[in-house]
Amino acid sequence: MLKFNRFDGGSSALKRFKEDFGFRLLVLVVAGAFVVSGLMAWLRFAEGNQVQMWVDIALATVLFASFLAMLGGVRPEYVARTAAILSNVGILISAWVDPASGTHWVFVVFAVMFLLFGHFTALLLTVVTLLCVAARLFVLESTVDFMGFTAAGALVIGFNFVFAFREERHRKQLEAIAMQDSLTGIGNRRAFSWRVEALMDEARRHGTALGMFMLDLDHFKQINDRYGHAEGDRVLTDFARIIHHNSRSIDELFRLGGEEFALLLPGMDAVHMAAHAERLLDLFRQELKAEDQCVTASIGATAWQPEEQIKVWMARTDQALYEAKEGGRDRVVVH
Repeated sequence: MLKFNRFDGGSSALKRFKEDFGFRLLVLVVAGAFVVSGLMAWLRFAEGNQVQMWVDIALATVLFASFLAMLGGVRPEYVARTAAILSNVGILISAWVDPASGTHWVFVVFAVMFLLFGHFTALLLTVVTLLCVAARLFVLESTVDFMGFTAAGALVIGFNFVFAFREERHRKQLEAIAMQDSLTGIGNRRAFSWRVEALMDEARRHGTALGMFMLDLDHFKQINDRYGHAEGDRVLTDFARIIHHNSRSIDELFRLGGEEFALLLPGMDAVHMAAHAERLLDLFRQELKAEDQCVTASIGATAWQPEEQIKVWMARTDQALYEAKEGGRDRVVVH
């Protein structure tokens, strides 16, 4: 399935075209399909085939509107899937009206469906289309045409499904590797950047609270120097485990680098954040150790303000963490 990069609302279409392969490919496919549909409409007009001409004009109109919508900043995945479904309906009508020429385009639509939808959704849509066209051929055309089209369509769908399934699984494996911290198994900075924007969008839409902790181990360099990096790695792993096991299922933990972690807290206000942070600090004092030495941590906590940019929010949280460190460590500062 085709994937698109995340861009802010102010990104120009030209910037997206240059930097996003998925967007670039989609624009080229839609533009090419529009040109082909327009040429086919002209040929149908020359042949006197009014029904097919209007079907092709409708297809060209849908594709042109999709092209303009993408240039206008509408999310490309919405545009692509809407255009694909409407085009599928148009191709289905074309194949029903004129099987001799309309059925040739069905196989192209099959490939596009697997490009734009998940493999199971594409499988459902293409099988429905195949059955509809095959039924038309079975009733009004020869048995040879029916059998040939059905067999070819089944093969095309089968091959596309297998390749789409394998590609999707491979892509998810690569994403998991790219988004996961190899030491602790939690999300890394890349995953944090992606998830924090998604949670901010959700909080903005629903008007809900969103909190963030920045957590930093106290005197971690001394632990590495005194006990070695292997013991330091174990402390980091235990630190992540304690936070993860004592947070809600909807909270999301990330390692930003070194001994600095971030915890995103959907739906949590400042009062509850302070209580949760104090509870975590108590757990660190009781459970977190480097051999015989107790290990503590400092926490900076902030609540996201509506329409606040991610850089501003992170700067406020970093400042809260800095104040916790300067104030003597082993404490939380809430802004």
